Amino acid sequence: MNINKRITVLSIIFILSGFTALIYQMVWQRLLTVYYGVGAVSITLIISIYMAGLGLGALWGGQISERIKRRLELYCLVELILGVFGIASPYLLDALGKSTAGSPYPLTCIYLSLYLLFPTILMGSTLPLLTKIFNQYINDYFQTVSYLYFINTLGAALGAVFTSYFLISFWGLDTAVYFAAALNIFMAACIYIAKSASVGTIQETSGILRTKAGEKVSSWGKKAYLWVFLTGFMAIGYELIWIRITSFLVKDSPYAFSSALSVYLLGIALGSYFMSLYLRKNPIVDQGRLFFKLQFLIGVTVSIIFIGYYYATKMTLVSELTRLSFQTEVHPPWMNHLFTVIPPSIALPDSLFLQCDIFLWPLFFEFIPTLFMGATFPLLASLSLWKKDNEGRSIGNVYFFNIAGNVAGGIITGFVLFPVLGTEITLLGFCTIGILLGYLSLRRNAIRLMVLSKRVLVALIIIIVLLIFPKQGQLYSSMYFPQGKDMDLFFEEGVEGVVGTFKKGEYIENYIHGVAHGGRFPGNVFYYQAIEAARHARRVHNVLIIGYGTGSTTEAILKLGEVKKVTIVEINETLIKNLRKISIFNQMLMDPRLHLVIDDGRRYLLRSKEKYDLIIADPLLVTTVYSNNLHSKQFFEVVKNHLSSYGVFSMWANEREIISRTIASVFAPVKVHSSLFFAATEPFYSDGQRLEELSIALWPDKPDRFYELQAEEAFRYLFATQKINKDLRSINSDWKPNVEYFLGLRRKYESISRDVVWRERLEEKTNY
Repeated sequence: MNINKRITVLSIIFILSGFTALIYQMVWQRLLTVYYGVGAVSITLIISIYMAGLGLGALWGGQISERIKRRLELYCLVELILGVFGIASPYLLDALGKSTAGSPYPLTCIYLSLYLLFPTILMGSTLPLLTKIFNQYINDYFQTVSYLYFINTLGAALGAVFTSYFLISFWGLDTAVYFAAALNIFMAACIYIAKSASVGTIQETSGILRTKAGEKVSSWGKKAYLWVFLTGFMAIGYELIWIRITSFLVKDSPYAFSSALSVYLLGIALGSYFMSLYLRKNPIVDQGRLFFKLQFLIGVTVSIIFIGYYYATKMTLVSELTRLSFQTEVHPPWMNHLFTVIPPSIALPDSLFLQCDIFLWPLFFEFIPTLFMGATFPLLASLSLWKKDNEGRSIGNVYFFNIAGNVAGGIITGFVLFPVLGTEITLLGFCTIGILLGYLSLRRNAIRLMVLSKRVLVALIIIIVLLIFPKQGQLYSSMYFPQGKDMDLFFEEGVEGVVGTFKKGEYIENYIHGVAHGGRFPGNVFYYQAIEAARHARRVHNVLIIGYGTGSTTEAILKLGEVKKVTIVEINETLIKNLRKISIFNQMLMDPRLHLVIDDGRRYLLRSKEKYDLIIADPLLVTTVYSNNLHSKQFFEVVKNHLSSYGVFSMWANEREIISRTIASVFAPVKVHSSLFFAATEPFYSDGQRLEELSIALWPDKPDRFYELQAEEAFRYLFATQKINKDLRSINSDWKPNVEYFLGLRRKYESISRDVVWRERLEEKTNY
């Protein structure tokens, strides 16, 4: 095997390496939340430890790549071990999770490290190893880094889309991780074959292609690490902002993160590739000045994009595109067998836009700036190299400091900048820093007048951006399109996201990160869930409510005199902070019987030993990210273990077929009323006196209102009992989030329909 063929084989392998790394990241992150929660702290711990492992792996890989000669054998071993770990990872996670679920955050950090650090250190070591191997043949450090960064990131971009849209949606999380493990083992085999076929070629060519050791090649050297850290910090800050904005527009879809991430990674990959082409044509360019120009361009382009979007949304037809996305609940709306999300009245161009908006919004906000970001990394890697024979260690150090910046940027942006400054001011700060770095791109020995004019231009750009950039809360205000008119907006941004509550008299609309949730209307029908659940329970002394919403359930339960304690577990502290601005919620939350816990509902139950007479869950849409954590068979088993004798569980969900079967796989009896589900540990009990007490308390002027609602045509669907088809193959589990990743539902529904027809025919023959 000659060098060109060997480079081709290794290139394909490194593309697959990025591809599998994203599969593991998405699957492991998803499954770890099952045991340790989806709150901001839990997610940050998972991502930070994952990234820290990659950084430490880069350091280790850089050191080891300089010390050993059999680098291909080590790379082969790394991929093989990753494959074996991938196969074992579901069983390891199950054993670890069941014994440590719901642990306090310090212990959670330790358990996450035990699980994630080993494989991520191996993943992080691959770039330094491949850099050292490739540079033997290419003999150009910048081109080596640029090329490897390009192909690996391109593979990661493809992996992000393929994992969520295909692997998880159609085959589940377990199949996804086994698929990645199989690819790792396949890559190890390919590396072994390539290594065995080309030993002679390595010995003949390596001495010719290597340059003189100890030659100085950069004026920046280790000082470049500071800039690597800063750009890593700002890159993750920008990414968090983009994901926050696009997720708001596409309703926190489970596909939003992977779509935005794939566009982000694609831009990074292409930026690295284009920078490689540029430096081939301009080999004597001042790379230091070029780096600062790139930071300037990032700041300018991001400013133009967001300023343009804000004013275009307020003044032009761009607002129609924002409205279309905001008022569509499911993204992408390709599974209309379950959800009627695109009314026939919508014009064809608008319909086509909605089919693609989950990618179009990230492309609009992210793509151009990420091209410049992608060009930055190999440039800094080149500037940091201070010895030609130190390529592996140098790129390992650069990657480590870049990831250190990512981790610091993620924590500070998410936990400090967002809640204190908000998205707009945080973004303005990042843009201003980038534009200011344009000063450092100016030549000191150039003509003074030219330097002065460029400095004035940079200053003028900063002043204009500061004056016209949207102020705190204005960007999101332009993106809301509530159903009601002339309503007052109560807005709050925090660690968990943004909450907008619209109020006009008694009428209230509530949006949690763009997703409509709860609301209050005259003669509130949302009381029905609490009324129906309470009348089926033997007693209602101790109640758990998961998800506060806009408090209709809580208000109804507190009307019962027999209630002694109501525990509300609400994951979104920003929601509570925003609702407290409205008197009705502030008064309700001050009830002495009420105990408010800010936590993930599942995590709370996993660490609690308390039993409840009534558990009511009011989560977000089943099509929002992480929703399966509250809709899986394993969650319902946890709920059942926390119910007292004759306890009742109730849940709202905007999907009936899969959810009803999943609940029925754990509980008997189960009753389904449209989108409301009721389950019990014993046969249902009916307390007419409790029903009457609640009706009088909630509608003192019209105590028969509950019965009137049942008779009204508009609400009759809400009270109709639905039949449950118990097909245990088509249920939600932690490993099979069928409803959350809804693109594969059509196939599952068709399978259920065939089974129903087969059973009906069998029953007909039997009866005959």
